[in-house]
Amino acid sequence: MKNAMEGIVAHILKEHVHHLYLPCTCVECQQDVAALALNQLPPHYVRSTEGEAYIRAKYMEDQEKAVVLGALAKAAIKVSENTSHQ
Repeated sequence: MKNAMEGIVAHILKEHVHHLYLPCTCVECQQDVAALALNQLPPHYVRSTEGEAYIRAKYMEDQEKAVVLGALAKAAIKVSENTSHQ
């Protein structure tokens, strides 16, 4: 079993990381953004690749993708204000 949202958030973050205006785009900061965003989004646990594909397809629609981007933007602001490294 896995939370399909992890892959969706990672994909959308990778696609839009430079639009989030993070002062640092290192792996650590990106993981902080992803973790904060995931805490704001509903989990979607699946047990098969078919289930994961269904959830991924749903979140590639404009409205659902906008929800993820919104959570990523809010998380990026928090990470920018409180980076976990120098």
